[in-house]
Amino acid sequence: MNILAVETSTAVCSVALLSEGNEVFHQSLTGQQVHIENLATMLQRATNASSAEGLVIDNLAIGIGPGSFTGLRIGLATIKAYGLVQNLPLIPIPTLDALALYYIENQPETGQHQLLGVLFSHRSFVHTARFDLQSEDPTRGGYAYSSLEDLTSEIENRGWFGPASDKVHNWIQSHTRSFDFTTIKPDARLVARLAEQRWSEKIRDYGTIEPFYNTIYQAKKWQRPTFDIQPENSGQ
Repeated sequence: MNILAVETSTAVCSVALLSEGNEVFHQSLTGQQVHIENLATMLQRATNASSAEGLVIDNLAIGIGPGSFTGLRIGLATIKAYGLVQNLPLIPIPTLDALALYYIENQPETGQHQLLGVLFSHRSFVHTARFDLQSEDPTRGGYAYSSLEDLTSEIENRGWFGPASDKVHNWIQSHTRSFDFTTIKPDARLVARLAEQRWSEKIRDYGTIEPFYNTIYQAKKWQRPTFDIQPENSGQ
């Protein structure tokens, strides 16, 4: 399996090409505008790398979030356009599921069987995913959206991980009960590797694939402003 993957759910823009689990190409950039400015070029480089190795890309994968509204839209629109041209199936992978794969494979055995993936949203709100290492599919999380304070009761009960966030780390340090938080950077290689395990979930009808925002975004209808202006009294 030769799989091309994209991850744009945070400030990280990452593209990777794996062939039978081996890395052929990888590039990650971080910044506010890197998705719109660099993603297409990164995909072209990955395509060139596949041609240089004599490989034919047969599957695509995308980190569908939760995360940045803009980043997810850019990433999904771009990979859909690429896939339509190449006539390839697309495998959607929740972002924290991919990070859970890295945590499970790289953390030493601590006896902890409950994990909590955390991805900062805004103000004090976070996207979370709960994982059970004793389940049949330990990298498939149960997602929720809440404030950091809502997670206080879970501090000592779970292994925590997620992308670096000053807001989350400051909240952790504010608690007298210290606990470990494993920082894991979103990466298209993780998306690709988990997609290899979930290849049977590939989708050809791109219209059914939407970003996983994990919260409701509603556009507000524009209304004409009103002004409370008292007419001048011309008799005074």
